[in-house]
Amino acid sequence: MSDAVPGGRGYSLHIGVNHVDPAHYSGWDGQLVACEADAQVMAAIAEANGFAPELLLTAAATREAVLDRLARVATDARPGDIVMLTYAGHGGQIQDWSGDEADRMDETWCLFDSQLIDDEIFTCLGRFAAGVRIVMISDSCHSGTVFRGERAAARNVDASVPRIRAMPSSIARRTYQRNEDHYRTTEHGLFAREWKGVRQELAFPVAAAAVHFSGCMDHQFSHDGDTNGHFTEKLLEVWAGGAFRGTHSALHREVLKRVRSDQTPQLARFGGGDAAFDTQRAFAI
Repeated sequence: MSDAVPGGRGYSLHIGVNHVDPAHYSGWDGQLVACEADAQVMAAIAEANGFAPELLLTAAATREAVLDRLARVATDARPGDIVMLTYAGHGGQIQDWSGDEADRMDETWCLFDSQLIDDEIFTCLGRFAAGVRIVMISDSCHSGTVFRGERAAARNVDASVPRIRAMPSSIARRTYQRNEDHYRTTEHGLFAREWKGVRQELAFPVAAAAVHFSGCMDHQFSHDGDTNGHFTEKLLEVWAGGAFRGTHSALHREVLKRVRSDQTPQLARFGGGDAAFDTQRAFAI
């Protein structure tokens, strides 16, 4: 197992949204407690490992700001570099207009002023060059395939849990209805040059080697906490201040042993092939 790639640089962006703008979300502010703390602790891990971290917290975590930062990092990152991207906040689901989701629902990150759709996230990741490595972490509800991949089979779950990181379904419906033109234009407008609108086909597939940790499966909820989100809390236990020396896969296995039974973190490897990435220490440059 390798600790680092010689000459590689580390970039990281950490997004934590403790509440959203009610003006966009039908009067709902989505108050949470630990999302900013999650972003800050992941930025601290990144910095300790030699990354140059950036933080976008709550009101600063707008759709424009996130897209701007991702575009800039994609331009700067070169083969051999590694990018860490973490998100803590509400996850949502909206109607799928591109035809790539079996249940016709796209997964989202609920940024301060608007949702960011999984197809858009995938398109942003597709801008990174081959040879770049990406580690993405989503501590949010419905996050299993928010990088845009095959969905897990859905099943009924108990929604009567305290402080979960998901928009209530009634708010999700109203938010979408009030902003339908925005979301439909977003999916077919802003990324129209890169999205073909054909099921399971992208104009620019991800060439970078990428791994995604999710707080739960698509049909599940990620729990908030008083200090950190439940998933992030267990990841920190395993990380043990940097004493953990295993791979990303080993990190995932250890987190799975510690999480509550109704929340199943997922690990997905996608994008370009990179055997060294698969065997390197988690979060190493």
